[in-house]
Amino acid sequence: MFGEHVRTHRQRLGLTQDDLAERAGLGVRSIRNIEAGRVRVPRPSTVRLLADAFALTGPARDLFCSIAAAPRAVPVAPSDPPVVPRQLPAASPAHVGRRAALAALDQLLVTPCRLAVVQGPAGIGKSTLALHWAHRVASRFPDGQLYLDLKGYGPAPAPLGVADALCRLLDGFGVPAARIPADTDARAALLRSVTADRSFLLVLDNARDADQVRPLLPGAPGAVTVVTSRADHAGLVTTAAARLVPLGLFHERDAIDLLTHHLGAERVAAEPAAVSAIIGRCARLPLALAIIAGRGAARADFPLSELTGGPSVLDELTGDDVGADFRTVISWSYRLLSTSAARLFRLLGAAPGRDIGPAAAASLAGTPVRATRRDLRELTAAHLAHEHRSGRYQVHALLRSYAVELCSGHDPASERDTARRRLVDHYLHAAYAAAPLLAPRLARGPLPARCDGVTAERPADSRAAFDWFTDEYPNLVEVLALARDLGLHAHAWQLAGAVGAFRHRRGRWHDVIGPHRDAPAVAPGDPIASGTPGTGSA
Repeated sequence: MFGEHVRTHRQRLGLTQDDLAERAGLGVRSIRNIEAGRVRVPRPSTVRLLADAFALTGPARDLFCSIAAAPRAVPVAPSDPPVVPRQLPAASPAHVGRRAALAALDQLLVTPCRLAVVQGPAGIGKSTLALHWAHRVASRFPDGQLYLDLKGYGPAPAPLGVADALCRLLDGFGVPAARIPADTDARAALLRSVTADRSFLLVLDNARDADQVRPLLPGAPGAVTVVTSRADHAGLVTTAAARLVPLGLFHERDAIDLLTHHLGAERVAAEPAAVSAIIGRCARLPLALAIIAGRGAARADFPLSELTGGPSVLDELTGDDVGADFRTVISWSYRLLSTSAARLFRLLGAAPGRDIGPAAAASLAGTPVRATRRDLRELTAAHLAHEHRSGRYQVHALLRSYAVELCSGHDPASERDTARRRLVDHYLHAAYAAAPLLAPRLARGPLPARCDGVTAERPADSRAAFDWFTDEYPNLVEVLALARDLGLHAHAWQLAGAVGAFRHRRGRWHDVIGPHRDAPAVAPGDPIASGTPGTGSA
């Protein structure tokens, strides 16, 4: 116990054993013996030298000296019967799918890795998966199973503190409150001592960040820990060799299975079109599907087709339980964002297209690319956006609906229109920079000046230009419609003309020009706006 306490303080100060020996005026062998537990009761003079070396004062020094003087006073007495905790909450009977994730967790039983982090957005089913797996393997851990809700996201004003979490874990193993130290580091050391020879499972649910998790991790080789979190815990891969288990949206079959569990096979089979509509409306998000299915189960005489189809999908995903209300659940993640990331999230809801790159997002927000990349990383870490491939970000349908609602309620209409105008400007100027690299003879007229805050994007060569058009083509089609809706008809014609350089490679001109046949012929003298878009392209 005292040796672990010494090691904790030494590592806190970044000292080696040699460094500590020199600072305290002790032999390095003494330090090694103390940390290894070979010195049960160190000399008072040694304790004072170590306390001085650690610059301990006040209560921290008193605790340090008391642990050294009575190393056996804190752990559970040997005569006490061992406490075997069985703390797992009931698993959901509606668990479906997730075979790959379950297989990844199974690896904890057969590999040296003893820590997994199940991560994903709100409502994706992280806790459901963790508890399902924990119950399935509980018999493999004869010394017990502990569960702790870290309250990282939820109605609580703050997450569970590390000191309180350690106290609850020690209590789970039967350590009397009077024997639990006040110091957080001492509690962590005691937990490691109490669990050193035990084989147990620890589920840390709803973690805020790695700093909340790291002090709670057991050191016992027979212990396995599963963490669930909305946050990105890649740091635990580096510091604790964690295995990341990311969860995504349900596959179609899994969504049907979940609805079948709640509504019954006969009812689901009788209305395949309604089932398909529900799945699409819920964007295959498990929480959303469960909310709709719960409403359907409570209205057994209603046709499934009446469960969705209202003007607002978010209004359909409300409930009396805060954990079953989509807006509330997502708000717990949104409220933790920085001001700039929250603003970008709202604006992404107003942006057309299936995904967006950093430069376009910077133009939408009117912020520098470097700052926008930082905000995109924050949104991705919070699982409010998804980098589906390098440099391309998506916001799934329900989150987009939530972002649109937030944007409408928070940002004035003039600011929303200005942001969309910047985005149209961005795509127009970027397309005009890329098009000549594909078609050098493309006729080009003068472009309107870029709005303030628009980020330039210029492909380096024809290959990069072709890749840019390939990535952005679905977005360009929707931006053309946005330009028309904003009354930017010259932008629409000029953008359609620039896309003409790409359509010759792909034969997809009808997608571009179709929605804009009724746009007025503005910008007289523009060889593109006044004629067939793409004239002169090679």
